[in-house]
Amino acid sequence: MQETPLERLRLSSLDPLECLAILPTMQTYANRICPHIHIALQSPLDSILRRMKRRYSAQDAIKALQATQGLYVGIDIITGFPGESTTDFQETYNLMQDLPWTRLHVFPYSERSGTPATRLPNSVPLHERAGRRKTLTELSMKRQKSLMMTIQSTRTHLDRVLWEQPKDGWQSGHTPEYLRVLLPQGAHSTPGSVSSVRIIDQIYDRASADISFLGSLS
Repeated sequence: MQETPLERLRLSSLDPLECLAILPTMQTYANRICPHIHIALQSPLDSILRRMKRRYSAQDAIKALQATQGLYVGIDIITGFPGESTTDFQETYNLMQDLPWTRLHVFPYSERSGTPATRLPNSVPLHERAGRRKTLTELSMKRQKSLMMTIQSTRTHLDRVLWEQPKDGWQSGHTPEYLRVLLPQGAHSTPGSVSSVRIIDQIYDRASADISFLGSLS
């Protein structure tokens, strides 16, 4: 941390073991490291993780998620990995219902030529992979909606929004917690600048399974 002048750092694509290892540093430098972490979990089941040849266990994943309560936590999940039975998926769904996290990034398993996974038995039909992805994505949207409604009912403003380059007529930015904020068309703030935003509404994007706040510059 002493080797960089950056004042706002964000961590992503960590496995559960890396997440557990980095949490003390996040606490020490809470003024510089954003209260957000993205975990490349892939699955909360030991049986699936072993077939994926991951070096962490389901218990490691559970410990990491329990340790990150209070942070905005994004998670990568793969559905339909070879050998994932209907029972496995239901267990995954039940676990994700009970565990603490903020948003799921759900990907249906896709074969890549030459990889060991393509040689595994019990391939899951494509329509099953897509259906399981939809089910977990709906769970993620439900949790996001609950969080956004709670925030909007208790706060009028979002602080320290870092603005990005305008795209498709919108200018978007993110809070330290990784809440996405959009400015109405025609309203602009300098990319790279940081400002406070008054909450106007919420925008739901089912295509990206994302929810954003619509705001106005304070």
